[in-house]
Amino acid sequence: MDIKNHFSEINLDPGFRVADKGEITLLENDVMQDMLEDYYKESDEQFLALIDAYGTGRSDANIEEIIKKIYVLARSNPWPDEWYEQVIDTYTGMDNSNNKVLVNLYESIQCSARDYKRKYEYMIELCGRVDGPISYLDAINSDYMNICRIIDAADFDELSERVIKTEFTRLSTKRMPDARDDLKEYVKVQRDKYKNT
Repeated sequence: MDIKNHFSEINLDPGFRVADKGEITLLENDVMQDMLEDYYKESDEQFLALIDAYGTGRSDANIEEIIKKIYVLARSNPWPDEWYEQVIDTYTGMDNSNNKVLVNLYESIQCSARDYKRKYEYMIELCGRVDGPISYLDAINSDYMNICRIIDAADFDELSERVIKTEFTRLSTKRMPDARDDLKEYVKVQRDKYKNT
């Protein structure tokens, strides 16, 4: 049925029109701004924790993007309200050992940590070579011990606590005249990759 040609049959105002994509985006942005402003005024504790965790500086752009993504995901589901409930139930209301998402995350982090453990064993070997960056060895050993502690974590709670407590020792700036530049660079790059994971 063409709404424009049959508006009188469904008691629709003849001035009715469908908004274009640009207008919808403007309306969504206005609603988003109003909603965020209301939450800021209320000083809602959970909202402020969300801002602290995912906000970036003075801009709410990151939070807005997260909210939009969740909204789009919910709208793609035939029953958005039920979908929201299922997602919330996934992250709350059960202990972490039975939470499939956290079990998968635990296994993924463990797998990555085992990979990094092998890489660090190789970097320790490189640092110990005659032409290796020996001054980096203390920091590399410290990282290696942290990786081993992460691997030894029995469950997600213990793992997350160990990850949070991980600290990185600065690489030594001590001159290493005998060290090859390519080995120094390799160790630095691999360590930066690990730190940014």
